[in-house]
Amino acid sequence: MSAPSGLCQLDHVLALARTVPASARRERLETITTTIPCGLTAIMGPSGAGKTTLLNLLAGFEEPSSGKLLWNQTAHNQAIHEPLTLSIAWMPADFGLWPDLTIAEHLQATAPVGSSQAQVEDWISLFELHPAHRLPSQLSQGEQSRLSLARAVISKAPVLVLDEPCVHLQASLTHSLWKSLTGFWKEQQTNVIYSTHQPELVLGCADHLLILEEGKLVASGRPVDVYRSPETQEVAWMLGATNWFSKTEQSLWWSEELPHANIRPEQVEVLAASDSSIVMESLETVGPLSMLELRALREQATQPDARRMEDGPKTSRTLWVAGQRSFPPVGSRVRLRWLPLLLFIALLLNLSGCWKADEPRVAIAEETRWMLPADGPLVPAPRGLCVSSAGELLVLDTAGRVLVYDREHQLVRKWHMPEYSVGKAEGICVLNDGRIAVADTHYHRVVIFHPDGTLSHTFGQEGKGPAEFIYPVAITQDPEGFLYVCEYGSNDRCQKLTTEGQMVLEMGRFGLGPGEFQRPSGVVWSENRLYIVDAFNSRVQVFDAQTGKLLQNDFNQAELAYPYDIASGSREAGKAIDFWIVEYASGQVTRLSANGELLGRGFAAEPLRTPWGVCYDPEGRLYVADTGNRRIICWKISR
Repeated sequence: MSAPSGLCQLDHVLALARTVPASARRERLETITTTIPCGLTAIMGPSGAGKTTLLNLLAGFEEPSSGKLLWNQTAHNQAIHEPLTLSIAWMPADFGLWPDLTIAEHLQATAPVGSSQAQVEDWISLFELHPAHRLPSQLSQGEQSRLSLARAVISKAPVLVLDEPCVHLQASLTHSLWKSLTGFWKEQQTNVIYSTHQPELVLGCADHLLILEEGKLVASGRPVDVYRSPETQEVAWMLGATNWFSKTEQSLWWSEELPHANIRPEQVEVLAASDSSIVMESLETVGPLSMLELRALREQATQPDARRMEDGPKTSRTLWVAGQRSFPPVGSRVRLRWLPLLLFIALLLNLSGCWKADEPRVAIAEETRWMLPADGPLVPAPRGLCVSSAGELLVLDTAGRVLVYDREHQLVRKWHMPEYSVGKAEGICVLNDGRIAVADTHYHRVVIFHPDGTLSHTFGQEGKGPAEFIYPVAITQDPEGFLYVCEYGSNDRCQKLTTEGQMVLEMGRFGLGPGEFQRPSGVVWSENRLYIVDAFNSRVQVFDAQTGKLLQNDFNQAELAYPYDIASGSREAGKAIDFWIVEYASGQVTRLSANGELLGRGFAAEPLRTPWGVCYDPEGRLYVADTGNRRIICWKISR
């Protein structure tokens, strides 16, 4: 057999335990046949699944009991070993450090010939291993893990085999180090095969995924595909929290047919519904997730129905939800709404969209940040942002408020939305006449305020017709006074309207194709063109604001990871010459030219977490709603 294209082929590979008599040996790896492609391949599975055994085989530390392991058509288990066509650097599970060598000597031993001392010092600093004269016995477990990883990485071998590379690292270092390493590996075209229990090291970074369970290969493919459509509940949980609804359960909890039993937390919205049979009995915040206990009310069964009721689906369950900022009161009746998301990649650490070392960086001259004022016991987070022509910053927050800051970032006035218990508004803009328009997302309407916060009027209601909305999420105005309102919720589109609520035309519909949306969550107007960020399709779509026709299919020249808002930057003769986009999944800000070319990636001094909104003021300052960290970031951009 010859190996197909790709990095490595496993052909009926079997590994038996060798520390027991042959008659009692169990299979550490059952017969596995699969291809490992070039790029970054992650291996996941519970403890004892066979991950370390597979990595040991790939590194050449062990031989398969039967079958073949082929690297570029060179068999790894030939009786007479031929030199491997690939050079492999290995980070073993026990670190494999040399007890008599210092940190510096470990790295000098594996660095490419001709590497300078300064280059070695750079790696020591990146892995935070100073002072470098220490021996392995003088290092903590975390430092030993970093040294073993650094020793493999510094070799610049074309193939790295890494056993749990970040398991002993603190979260803050994992974030920065993994992002740097994945960018370096992609620049160097390094092939990396690594095991991990951490979904954040897989989603958005790995090109391929293998999942093992009790020595068996139970899933393989692109991480995004396994994340969305796993074959079993156990596989689903490997990549993060999920809600699993079997066919017999779905009719009890949902009023609509689900596309798959696997419903991720970001695909659920919990809405108040007095006529529902589902009661929310408790609500608890668990990190970035909300954990709900639900109970389905069922009529008392008659005696003949007793066995059927006993054998049927359970009438209580736990529900995991992500991204929903407010919920109906505990004890109330609710219904579940399925949101057809494509992917939420970086729920925990925002590692999706790993920055590439050869990409330009945004030059930030100065960064300031501040928290929003408390609203009773609540510490709110910012959502929507916009800047007035006078330089005032307006903020929508998760307390249901509109906050107005002056040029010195001093709060000058604030007020609450007319209603906000059901959900919080997300989109805001200042109109040409100075009034303020808000896309009141969960009340299916647009609210217009006078500059002092008093109500002017509202328009819109729930529906799919003209000037009706499901979830209006973004809003802007053109120089002629027309509003553009984007909405999501299975009727994803952008409507062009008058300020009184008369629809002029609509653009787009729900879907994956050109001119179709999955959560159009930000919009900006420039020179009779609308630039709309299509969040779950990870792109920007450009429309003619007069005709509603799709333009510029070639605008997307830069990779985006869940773009959530867009703002125009500098303008010349009224035309935007660049655009700023916040990426919810990657925790970065991307600057694009008017033609969609990448001009730079921007990163905060402390990582952004689920950034929600962005705006640019006339003085060249960029504001970012760092929602997950509950703060506003202001960058003074160098030109």
